[in-house]
Amino acid sequence: MNKMLLLARWFLRSWPVLIPIFFVVLHCTALSYCPTSLEQINKAFAFGLQLAGGLLILYSIDSNIGIIHNSNIINVIKKWLADIPLFKKASTQTITLGGVSSKETFGNLRIYNTPKTTEEKISHLQTQIDWVKKDLEKQNMSLQQSVSKLQKASFKEINRIKSQLSSLEGAFKEMSVGSIKTQIMGVLFVVHGSISSYIA
Repeated sequence: MNKMLLLARWFLRSWPVLIPIFFVVLHCTALSYCPTSLEQINKAFAFGLQLAGGLLILYSIDSNIGIIHNSNIINVIKKWLADIPLFKKASTQTITLGGVSSKETFGNLRIYNTPKTTEEKISHLQTQIDWVKKDLEKQNMSLQQSVSKLQKASFKEINRIKSQLSSLEGAFKEMSVGSIKTQIMGVLFVVHGSISSYIA
């Protein structure tokens, strides 16, 4: 039973061919049993199938435009009409010159009394060493924080790019697999309609 269901699903995947075959059978049935004249039947099928095929192909093209450019045929036509030179207003550009400012940051300023005795000089030297250590520790902490922020920002950017690539991959798969079936069915409709029109 499961194999039969799988076989049925596999068979239904060929719907771009099955549906046109159904219309061929319907056309032949109408020619055999419909009391209307053969010419009118052929003309009706020719018109309907060519129209349906053209609309299907147009729909497929519109879907591809939406996937690639995030737009549709109507917007493309509107943009094309808006770019007509006769109706397009000339644009003016304004150049603004802005001032450039600079800012300098100096190190930590500390106020101290000038040592006089040897003990005071030694003590002051030790104090300066402590100051240097503190400054280095602050700079090290600031550098670590900057590196951590850059890492977080880079991870976010990498994840965003991965998400976009995954979305694009899915969109191109849909465009290459999904739209081709619609185009095949549209082409078969147009061929069927053209043959019917020629016979009529």
